[in-house]
Amino acid sequence: MRNVGKKTGWRIFRVPAEPRYPPSELIDRAAYGVVGEVVRAVAAQSEADPAAIIVQFLAAFGSLVGRRAYFPAERDRHYPNLFAVLVGETSRGRKGASWGQAICVFERLSPQVDEWLANCTSSGLSSGEGLIHALRDRAASDDASGPTSAPADRRLLVRESEFAAVLKMFQREGNTLSAVLRQAWDGETLNIITKHSAEKASGAHISVIGHITREKLTRNLSQTEVANGLGNRFLWLCVRRSKLLPEGGDEAAVHLTAARKWLRRALEWVWTLDETPLRRSPEASHIWRESYEELTAGEPGLAGALLARAEAQVMRLASIYALLHGEAEISRYSLRAALALWEYCEHSTRAIFGSASGDSVMDTILGALRLAPDGLARTQIASLFSKNLPGSRITQALEALMARGLVISYFVLTAGRSAEVFQLSPQNEMP
Repeated sequence: MRNVGKKTGWRIFRVPAEPRYPPSELIDRAAYGVVGEVVRAVAAQSEADPAAIIVQFLAAFGSLVGRRAYFPAERDRHYPNLFAVLVGETSRGRKGASWGQAICVFERLSPQVDEWLANCTSSGLSSGEGLIHALRDRAASDDASGPTSAPADRRLLVRESEFAAVLKMFQREGNTLSAVLRQAWDGETLNIITKHSAEKASGAHISVIGHITREKLTRNLSQTEVANGLGNRFLWLCVRRSKLLPEGGDEAAVHLTAARKWLRRALEWVWTLDETPLRRSPEASHIWRESYEELTAGEPGLAGALLARAEAQVMRLASIYALLHGEAEISRYSLRAALALWEYCEHSTRAIFGSASGDSVMDTILGALRLAPDGLARTQIASLFSKNLPGSRITQALEALMARGLVISYFVLTAGRSAEVFQLSPQNEMP
């Protein structure tokens, strides 16, 4: 890991320049079946991260198959639409290159797939009303053949290469995009009850892929999106350049024949389905029972809030793996691959957001303590907020940080009364 030193008084405190990368063995386990065929075919000739290729390939396939199958969980239906964000350095993360490698296997696969690529992939998320309008139901006055008629196809894969712009949209007063995306992930009818908008979109099948840097993500992901549950509807993945190819990859050396044949066979079967419920096989059910307690355990802080839909995310991933392999009953292999990819997302989320709490006061204090290895007195902490924050609010934040084991305190004797100093706990110090 690359580190840079920041001088604070006479000591040097090292701050990591990039998040810790998840274990690569998790991606090896997630590269199951046709997913592995695709990764092996393209990864050797690309600098793109295999994790980025895998999750975008799965999101693309889940978008392509639409609502032909779902996994039931009590009264909810989990369709195979994914929301995922790739987090890496601006250009060296090769996020953009990974999309081309993930999607190339779908090109010229069949007329149905070509139509999906041409009409159901887009970018430019800006408002909830705009998203509803793009997939709106047909009104009684619509001319079905007119240029402004409602679309018959309700599938939409949105790819945002600058996801920071979408996060900024969420923060605009009156913007409804966050609320509509939550409806979309949940499979609900998209609608907003307002005076000027009566449109709605039923049966919408929306998938989202975003690319962003870690700095922009942590700066622009607001507490509102974490609190209202939009953040945990996304998969967060650390990505980086996988190798150095100074001359670029050799496209002629990429052989996708086996993967294309596999995909065609899977799609021929999928096209015969009609809102078919998927179930776990007995072997997969056994693995699920063993994993369930850990998946539902939860954890404190911002990372914990963003990982709170673990069970639903795993079963969505497992459903896509199953559909790729012609399974109406999810096998243990599909479930294990999904669990491995989710574990990669868990590692990524913790690496990206670290010990952040999602509480702006607590996170400001933590950030300052990381740059003050000798600690800060209470008066110094109060000055972080220009002394405009009530002392009780600062005390509450400090007590919460100490309760989580992130911060310790000790007293220093002075000429007058002793002063309490707060310091980052040893186990929370950056390496």
